[in-house]
Formats: sequence, C-alpha cells, structure tokens
Amino acid sequence: MSFEAFFQQHGVAIVEFALGEDDLTRIEGAFDGAASDASAPRAGGVRAGKTLPADLVDWLETHPALIEIASRMLAAPASLVQIKTFDKTPSANWFVPWHQDRSIAVAERHRVNGFKNWVARDGHWSVEPPVWVLQQTVALRIHLEPTDEANGPLEVLANTHSQGRLKRNEIAAEARTATPMTCLCSRGDILVISPLAVHRSQRAKSPSARRVLHLDFSAANLTEPLVWAPLQPERAPLPDDAELHPLVRR
Repeated sequence: MSFEAFFQQHGVAIVEFALGEDDLTRIEGAFDGAASDASAPRAGGVRAGKTLPADLVDWLETHPALIEIASRMLAAPASLVQIKTFDKTPSANWFVPWHQDRSIAVAERHRVNGFKNWVARDGHWSVEPPVWVLQQTVALRIHLEPTDEANGPLEVLANTHSQGRLKRNEIAAEARTATPMTCLCSRGDILVISPLAVHRSQRAKSPSARRVLHLDFSAANLTEPLVWAPLQPERAPLPDDAELHPLVRR
C-alpha cells in the first residue's frame, strides 16, 4: 500500500527517511540558531515556536520534496501556510490530551460564514474554519531525533479524520473504544497527519530532546476576503481588547 493510500485510510502516515542529512542540518537552525518567540502558539501548556530566519522560511516554502509529499497526500497542489516548532525536553516535558487541530492562522478578521472562534495571536488571527478547509490541509512533522515509546511519541486514533469536526464527548468516546496508533519515527522521517485526526502526545518517560518541525500545507483557497497569515508576519499590533472580544455572529 502506498503512503498516500495509507494516509487516506487512516489519516496519518510516515514517510521514512524523507530528508537527508544536509536538509536536516539546515532545519536544525530552526531550533539552535533561531530566537525564541515568547508569544508563539501554545502546545500542551508550553510555548511552541521560534522566530525563523527569513531564508530558512523561503527554503521550506519552496522545498520540492515537502511540496510533493503534501500535494500527493491531498491529491492537489499544496502550499505552506504555517510553521511551528516543538521540542520535548526534561524542562518542558509537556502533555497534550486527545484533540483535533481545528484552527488555522489568517491575516485579518472578517465576518465570513463558517469561520468561528476567533482569537488574536502573535500578530495574526486564529480561527476555526469550515471542515472543507481542514480536509484540504495536512501537517508534515519533520523529526530531528528518533521518537520512541519513551519520549512521548504522537498517538493517533485511526480513521477519525473521516468523521469531520468532533465534539469533546465524541472525542472521549473514540478514545475509550479505539486502539491508538503509536507513531515511532527515525531521524529524517516525516509524519504526515490530517488536522482532523484525533491525536495526543503524552509526557516522555525518559525525556530528552525531541525536536519536531511542524509544517501545515493546504490546497484550500480561503473564502474572500480571508487570506492565510504570512509565514513571516510583520507583527503589527492588534487591538488591546482583541482577544477579549472575539467576533460575534449575528
């Protein structure tokens, strides 16, 4: 079975040794040479993200192997729309419960049908889009260290991506009855996952560096006038009360 077919069936797939050492060494700059971003999106209570060098962002955005993997998974031309970094260490041994990744980053807030739960975040807006946007989006998680059962690997409930947006009680019910797929990866592997696939990350039993570069690719054209947030945001300040007063539909 091809990895595309496996992904379509399960909502997750691992492309083994997708990147070579030259690429991995360059990507390590996202962790070793980039400045920490204190206002980056959270993951499990820990700030997840760094301000990446512009040349690295440009390189990731045009990397032929990454574009090909994402486009093959989505069966449509895909573009990079968001970058996150994660590192599980002894001092940041975080836990994320079962969930779906249901938010995207857009440049500005507009009243558009189907887009809800707006939150101001780091110079852009986080919003939950209609399901069709998430169905045309995929995450590529590039592993810089081997991920085994001891250092908090991602666990996925297979085929939950085909059920659309799930309520909290529905996610809990799936977690009680399904057998999780534990995603063990080697250095250079790319874990591909649908944002609608229910997944979690437990605390590491033996915490050490577990660096992952998370890239969201999408084939979706957002409903105008919404556009994806820039990969290198200007960080223009949003109103002081923006997060306290999300857009209310009438």
